[in-house]
Amino acid sequence: MKTILNISLILSVFILFSCNKDDSKDENNNIELIVGEWQLDKRFFLGKDGSVTEVELDPCDQFTTLTFNDDFTYFYTLRTGTNCEANNDRSGVYEFIEENRIILEGNTFAIYTIRGTVLDANYQESFFSEEFIKL
Repeated sequence: MKTILNISLILSVFILFSCNKDDSKDENNNIELIVGEWQLDKRFFLGKDGSVTEVELDPCDQFTTLTFNDDFTYFYTLRTGTNCEANNDRSGVYEFIEENRIILEGNTFAIYTIRGTVLDANYQESFFSEEFIKL
């Protein structure tokens, strides 16, 4: 009986110390992937037949940026017109919905997927997507 108790005690200690921190996905683990300024680089038209066609960007599109901060806030800058003036700039908060995917507050139809230094913006209710590059 004493041997069983000693073995149980040793196993319990081994199990206790072999457990490490929970490896569950935590949104803070990947925040360094998104934090920073991202510039619009490409826009694609998505055909109903599944085709994807790159669309030429307007000259002002080079000034369209998304900035993500480590406090889970973002700022979207859109420039249009002949002088590339501010148009429809907005800010808010973002959240991770998966390890490398985020949504912006109040904009759940757009899912942003991080692929290294590329950020894909897929708009669920429209026929286009965009690609941003990290500056």
